[in-house]
Amino acid sequence: MLGQDIILDSDNTDIDEDSTLVEERLNSNIIENNRKSKIIKINNIIKDIIKEHNLMELDKFITFKEDYLSYMRGVLECNSINNENFYYLLSQKLNIKLYNYHQLEAQSSNIAKNIVSDEFLKHSVSILFKNKEDKEFELVIADPFDYESIDHIQSKISSKLKISIASEHTIKKTLKKFKASISGDYKATISTQYHNFTKKDLHKFDNENSELPIIEFVQFVVLEAKKVRASDIHIEPTEDELIVRYRVDGVLQTEVTLPLKVHREVVSRIKIISDMNVAEKRLPQDGRFDIVDEEGKKMDMRVSTFPTVYGEKVVMRLLEQDSLKPSLEDLNLDSEDLELLQNKINSPYGLILITGPTGSGKTTTLYSALSTIDKDTKNVLTVEDPVEYRLDGVYQMQTNEKIGLTFANGLRTILRQDPDIIMVGEIRDLDTANMAIRASLTGHIVFSTLHTNDSIGVIIRLINMGIEPFLVSSAVSLTVAQRLVRNICPDCIDYRTSTELLEHLEENGVTKSKLESLNIELDEDFDYAYGKGCSSCRGTGYRGRQAVFEFFEPTLEIKQEILKSDFDESRIREIAKRDGMQTLLDHGLELVEQGVTTIDEIIRVIGD
Repeated sequence: MLGQDIILDSDNTDIDEDSTLVEERLNSNIIENNRKSKIIKINNIIKDIIKEHNLMELDKFITFKEDYLSYMRGVLECNSINNENFYYLLSQKLNIKLYNYHQLEAQSSNIAKNIVSDEFLKHSVSILFKNKEDKEFELVIADPFDYESIDHIQSKISSKLKISIASEHTIKKTLKKFKASISGDYKATISTQYHNFTKKDLHKFDNENSELPIIEFVQFVVLEAKKVRASDIHIEPTEDELIVRYRVDGVLQTEVTLPLKVHREVVSRIKIISDMNVAEKRLPQDGRFDIVDEEGKKMDMRVSTFPTVYGEKVVMRLLEQDSLKPSLEDLNLDSEDLELLQNKINSPYGLILITGPTGSGKTTTLYSALSTIDKDTKNVLTVEDPVEYRLDGVYQMQTNEKIGLTFANGLRTILRQDPDIIMVGEIRDLDTANMAIRASLTGHIVFSTLHTNDSIGVIIRLINMGIEPFLVSSAVSLTVAQRLVRNICPDCIDYRTSTELLEHLEENGVTKSKLESLNIELDEDFDYAYGKGCSSCRGTGYRGRQAVFEFFEPTLEIKQEILKSDFDESRIREIAKRDGMQTLLDHGLELVEQGVTTIDEIIRVIGD
């Protein structure tokens, strides 16, 4: 039989003392002699791989042997073994091909349909491919010793079946993505079928169902955005085409270009599900809708339209309710900054302000701070625009300027609710600033945000808004500036010398004089990490982001400086640095030294 050939070709293992235990258990299960022999041989192969490569500690292996009749099934279910590593070693032992996810994904057009049932492929954790040129079949299976499944598939085809392997996780992930293709339904990912989406596709359906392609297209745009970790989706009409872009790790990337013909239908569909006025194309509109992803997780989509000379531009922001589990520990603060922030949160009163541009992670930092508060003994209220995530034990209110519910009016209401902790989404005007200051001076901890370039700029901004310096000096207990920098992709990380880095920077418009103006010195004896670009990071060299922080605590000396009539910002900065304040640039360069991010990224995000 075909399945047996895999074992017979690689069977150079003798039956040892483990076989006696296995044989006794096989006998108790009344299994025929031929199958007993197979299982013993398979188990010896698995055991050799585990022992030769130290994949499991001895005491765990003893328990492993006792728990599993089939060692292969044990490997698939055991959390103690690195599956990817094991599959590599198994492929070497059996001399068969090992697939990773991206290799399987590249084979999607060769998925064989209607040879065996979808349920059978799901049960056997396998994928069947058919080479269109030579018409040969290849089965990629998680358990190459599953002879019954292999022989069943072989019986369905006339040509020889080639066996390859991949991990259960890899196969299930691939099956999930291409389930629609396997079942023959009209579904595809944005990266395949919809690259050539035109109005002709609508004619594949009768008039009654003519809206179906647009519905599915919008759904897949959203679901694909979630898969690649996009924060925003941009749907943009130009003179002759429609461009779909995703913002991934803070940078916009073109995902697909479509004929302009589909623009009206796509925008109309989005407006319908967002409860917008479809007929209104001259004015900007805001809306929202919910969507459930393939894992059953709910996403909240915030939608905004913007009329342009070529038609309406749409931006959709993805907010996944289950994705935010705020915690100060997850902010990657150093121990001193973490202790400082915790002390200020637990103070009896004070104003804590977070500053940074839109999309710099201020909301996450605020929510992380609120998560540390004991909600059982504290009354925590917020006024936000909008409420992006719902927090347990926190009473959140959303502004609505159409009915007069502004930040200032919301804050007035909160102060009548006997609050202990207050969060104001943003200080935008003098009225809100005055109330936030006074609330912090009357026994409340107040959190809020401002838009300034750095942490010390918060002081200047409040005074320029019209707040008296003595109130600023008394109320502000901590300001935090932050940015988000992209992390180097761990799957394609490489290193270059300082000379190679300088050449790279100059090719991208960053001169040596620019580095000097930023006080950035390259170490000749240090190799700098960077990402070469791979499928995991969509060719960017970066995957994921983390915050760069600048903490500023107004000391007594600085408070006195603020009260002076000849108040000087540069003097405050000088005192703060003397006292050990780490600037945004300092923290960024520290991450470069740790191999977390690159000089390019620090310059892009922090700039001057």
